[in-house]
Amino acid sequence: MRPCYDVRDDRIVVVFSVPLAPAPSPTSAPIRAPLTGLLDVGDGGHLLGLEVSLEAASPALWTLLSVLGATESDRFYLELDERSRPRAVRTLPVSVEVRWEPQSARLELSFPRRTEDYEFLFPVGST
Repeated sequence: MRPCYDVRDDRIVVVFSVPLAPAPSPTSAPIRAPLTGLLDVGDGGHLLGLEVSLEAASPALWTLLSVLGATESDRFYLELDERSRPRAVRTLPVSVEVRWEPQSARLELSFPRRTEDYEFLFPVGST
């Protein structure tokens, strides 16, 4: 999974195909949910991982995120760059938006590219 930049919304987006998710039904509706998280950033602004808090997640969202490895814990971690071996890691609080499109089995997690506390010069990798 590689993060990409959404120019329209000025957000960093991680997209997952979730083929094992429950099959969509005629009443299935897209899910859009705000959550919070902690973003680990390594040397040179490399995005290392995203820890997502599930305290505010609905049961339907829990089911979807369990396919990505979420357990009964109130948090789960997504490794974004497993190749990087940073000398230093900075952890930033981020607002995470989760979007689920049941017809395409597409799950997106996104966070702002910049806030008052940080700015990523994505895809360059600087902060």
